[in-house]
Amino acid sequence: MLTNVALELESGSLPVLIKTPNNRNEHGSHRECFTLNASSTSPTHRELFRTFGYFIGYAARATSAMDFNLPPLFWKKIVGTELTLKDLEGLDKFSA
Repeated sequence: MLTNVALELESGSLPVLIKTPNNRNEHGSHRECFTLNASSTSPTHRELFRTFGYFIGYAARATSAMDFNLPPLFWKKIVGTELTLKDLEGLDKFSA
């Protein structure tokens, strides 16, 4: 079930996740990754983001793997690890 949630979010049918610049441009590392869609700002979209967070929290507490293809920058931010230029390269090589 959790794998289906990840696939649905990465399919583009919901406005939560979008392809990273490296994914869109097929350049740099982590080309398979997705990132949060910053242009999704409506109240409905905020609810979708909240639900997305619930799924991540559930997976962490239940120690269930979820197949989210999110860049290391995303996970490092969640656990509070310091970010580096290399992390930005994993998201957008051109910007780095």
